[in-house]
Amino acid sequence: MKSVQIHSKKKGFSMIELLIVLSIIAALIALIVPIAMNASQKARATEIAKNMKTLADSIERIALTDGVDNNEKIKGIDSLSDVARDVNGSTYHIIYYVTDQVKTFDAYIVHKGNNLFDKVREVLSDASSTTWSDLKSRWSTYTPVYLEDSPLEESDNIIYYKISFYIYQ
Repeated sequence: MKSVQIHSKKKGFSMIELLIVLSIIAALIALIVPIAMNASQKARATEIAKNMKTLADSIERIALTDGVDNNEKIKGIDSLSDVARDVNGSTYHIIYYVTDQVKTFDAYIVHKGNNLFDKVREVLSDASSTTWSDLKSRWSTYTPVYLEDSPLEESDNIIYYKISFYIYQ
C-alpha cells in the first residue's frame, strides 16, 4: 500500500505578495502618466505651430501669385477655407492689412486659446500671446481683412504669428 501525503501548504499568492505587485504597478503608472500627458501636449502644440506656419505660408503664396484687387484685398481669398481646407475656422483666424503705399502686408495668424503657448513657442519661436482686444488695438489705423468662420470675443486669449510681405505689381 502506498501512503497518501497531505500537503497543508495552499497554492496561490499571499496578500503581501499581491500588495507588492500592485504597488509596483501603481508606481510605474505614476511615472508614465506625466510623460504621456507631456507628449500629448507637445504633439498638440506642434500641430498648432505647424498649422499657423502653413496658414502664413499659404496666404503669402496666394498673395504673391494672385495679387491684390483695388480694395487691397488678396484676390481669390474670401474665407479661411480658401487658404486651407483642413483647418478649424473657429480656432484659427487670419487678419491682414496693407501698411503703406508699397503694398507691404502684415498678416496675423491667430489661434484661439493660449494654454499651450510655451510649448507652441518651443516649435514656432516667433509666436506671441495676448488677448484679442490687445491685438486688435495695434492696427486701429488700418482697415484689416478678417478671414474667420466665427469671430473672437474681446477677452479671448490668443496665440498669434505675424508675417510681413510685399506685393509688387
